[in-house]
Amino acid sequence: MRWTPRGWVFAEDPTLVYDQSTPRAALRSLVRASLQRRWDVLLGLAPERYRLGLSEDDLRAAWTEGEHADALQTARDRLAARLGDPIVADAHEAVLDLGNAEVARLEREGTRWVVVDF
Repeated sequence: MRWTPRGWVFAEDPTLVYDQSTPRAALRSLVRASLQRRWDVLLGLAPERYRLGLSEDDLRAAWTEGEHADALQTARDRLAARLGDPIVADAHEAVLDLGNAEVARLEREGTRWVVVDF
């Protein structure tokens, strides 16, 4: 929401729950999808080169029972805490500084943004 001279308006379409039209929207979608265990959505947020060898079951296992499940959830929570921070982006790549020399990296695939690393 944002304030305008005509009152409060939606800054973004609230019906796009898993939006990937901007880097920030893609990061929010990653956080939301992982919390809601939407492995199909998480798969779609990965770059095509990662999706080729990955399945929804692989993601479910990685996030819930894999040896790195706690690290993934901690990284997700750290990302969620920084979603409002500035994102440096050009037409094809975007970076969100997560602190401690860590970043979330995104790239554009066609008309949508995908999360390379976080």
